[in-house]
Amino acid sequence: MADKPSGKPGDKASDKTMREVLQEGLDEADWIWFEPHLKRDALILVSVELDLLTVGEKVARDDQEQIAEWIRSGKIAKPTAFQIEEWTKTPHKKFLSLVVRPYVLAQEHLVH
Repeated sequence: MADKPSGKPGDKASDKTMREVLQEGLDEADWIWFEPHLKRDALILVSVELDLLTVGEKVARDDQEQIAEWIRSGKIAKPTAFQIEEWTKTPHKKFLSLVVRPYVLAQEHLVH
């Protein structure tokens, strides 16, 4: 009989921290990949000043106070019409992406 995860402490899945789970979902994506999420108003841009995984954790934990502060300071926001227009001209522009349902977080991928 095959072993099945029990969901108890000691299971690999249950022992992972939220950050580790989110880390596994962190990926690079072209702008074009975000278009369906943009259309359903689920795309959130994250400033390069912030750590994308930290933002993902706060969104997943519904930390309304921290999220509100980032919104007030402009560190997370919906994309502007200008940004959308510019990025649509360069559909293969790279972003880091992280899905934290129902949202998709995107952060410009800066190449040094």
